Amino acid sequence: MRVDFSSTVKRDLQIIAGNHCMICSTPTTKPRIAHIIPAAENGPRSEYRKHYSEEFIASSKNGLSLCNTCHDLIDDEDLNTYTIQELFNINNSFREKFLLEEEYKRQLGINNQENYIELEEFYKNLITKLEVTDEEIEIVIEKHTDFKKIDYLKKIEINKFNIRQKRKIKSLYAAELFVLKENLEENPIIAIKLKAAIQILYNRLSKKSKNQEEIYDKMLEHMYDPSKQVLGNEIILTYYFVICEVFLK
Repeated sequence: MRVDFSSTVKRDLQIIAGNHCMICSTPTTKPRIAHIIPAAENGPRSEYRKHYSEEFIASSKNGLSLCNTCHDLIDDEDLNTYTIQELFNINNSFREKFLLEEEYKRQLGINNQENYIELEEFYKNLITKLEVTDEEIEIVIEKHTDFKKIDYLKKIEINKFNIRQKRKIKSLYAAELFVLKENLEENPIIAIKLKAAIQILYNRLSKKSKNQEEIYDKMLEHMYDPSKQVLGNEIILTYYFVICEVFLK
């Protein structure tokens, strides 16, 4: 008996793959959805079919979203070089990454895909400019895991910011930093990574200058992201100014 994917499962696999081939990463808006354990009893890898239920065969755990070339490759027993475990590993890798990103978005309170991508790109852009790796960020995170809040008005006075900077911070704070404020305080992974990157940037600049006004403006320059600016470097820096130890000196 043939066990096909439903239209929902096919759509889910395409979304999980991010409109790319799961094997060669070629962008594709019209993928071909392949079974790992075959839909038919005489399909490729059919010798494994008896070990799996029809429910599993019809699920997204058993599928790959592929370009035409890779689809034909894994269905050809003479050309296919992938073991069944390697094909399952490809599926698992994409599904785990997708679920992790969905959890990031849930914690960040960002339901809009464009905003989420922008936040992730902002972080990647910043660490590229800083010439630090994710591994170096992790070392900073291990030393500084908590956000240390103080009253932001007091913080403005401590740092002796100029009138323009004071107005900017107050106006952004008054808008409640609507993209970030509520959920970033729960310390999700991207929030902590961003904080670590911003802390590294602040420490570097503070070695060259003790003038906090100058450091603030320099940080905005370094944090400029030439992409869509959905979030904006000023909003992100102000958020971290308000809620954590950056600028506590």
